[in-house]
Amino acid sequence: MIEQTFIPLYYRLNQTTFQDIVTDIFNLLTKTLTFQIWGRNGQAQNGIDIYSTQYQTVIQCKYKTPTPGNLPQIRKQIQGEMQKELRQVVQSKTPCRKFIFASTFPHDAQLQAFATQLQRQYRNIEVQYWGWEELEKIVLSSPTIQQKYFSNTSGSVECVGLGIDTSSSAWQAYPSNPTAYKFVPQTRKNIYPFFRVIFLNNSGKTAVLNEIHIRTWEPQEGLSGLEAKKRKKGILLPIQHYRIGYYSNNTTIHNVAAEAVYLEPSPRPIMIEIEAVSIAVDSKPILPEFAHGIEFQFIFNQTIQVISPVILLNQESQKRYLITLE
Repeated sequence: MIEQTFIPLYYRLNQTTFQDIVTDIFNLLTKTLTFQIWGRNGQAQNGIDIYSTQYQTVIQCKYKTPTPGNLPQIRKQIQGEMQKELRQVVQSKTPCRKFIFASTFPHDAQLQAFATQLQRQYRNIEVQYWGWEELEKIVLSSPTIQQKYFSNTSGSVECVGLGIDTSSSAWQAYPSNPTAYKFVPQTRKNIYPFFRVIFLNNSGKTAVLNEIHIRTWEPQEGLSGLEAKKRKKGILLPIQHYRIGYYSNNTTIHNVAAEAVYLEPSPRPIMIEIEAVSIAVDSKPILPEFAHGIEFQFIFNQTIQVISPVILLNQESQKRYLITLE
């Protein structure tokens, strides 16, 4: 198991689009169109976001943005919401054989156990909890859903995750922002970050990585925030490792043709790793405590440009930066 923090796919959703994608997921799983959004905004929903008349199944959707520092609070919040929403469904007399609570919160054993506890209380209703990891498995197996909700490249190559491998480098995520990291000196860990990048190839053709462009800029103010004490876990292994130095407040271009990555068309993601071996300002090396923002641009097949999410280093909020992205 590799400890790392990545920008989850659900960060590109909101409560409304999360309901939409859950509707599509369960219609895909059942090979029907029977799951539909229940009512419209402003109407009393009685604990129902999505309903299937055919399966008499109620789905309640809750969009959450968990961080390492707020997991216990959100877990407790979800338990209260599950109990409240299920009670409303029962009181509404809506025919219900199964109640599913779907969330962007992790697929949590405590919440699954709580669902079992609720099922004992409401014996005629099967109660399930679906966390983001289980929903994401369906997303990654469905090019149609990927294209509808997560592709900004019209069916081409897409960067769906960027993070720092905190098990190999002396960096920790800020608890309030999973896209920002702080340098924390640690023995036997690299002082410069190991970036890990996840791609999906929706193009239908093999894509070859030709160049990596690294764009950086400096913040206006000093550091803020606290470092994270806990980190998420992932299981993807990198298929290629690059060692790259870059310059601050500049764009650094690296031709990687000699170590090209070939992305076959596939609904499954792949990962590469970029090890920063130096950071310099005006050709002078700087310490890792230096605060700056960074994004990557990847060139595939000489023409396909894929831009990564932004990572902040030693800076908790992008609002403090002088330069905004174009």
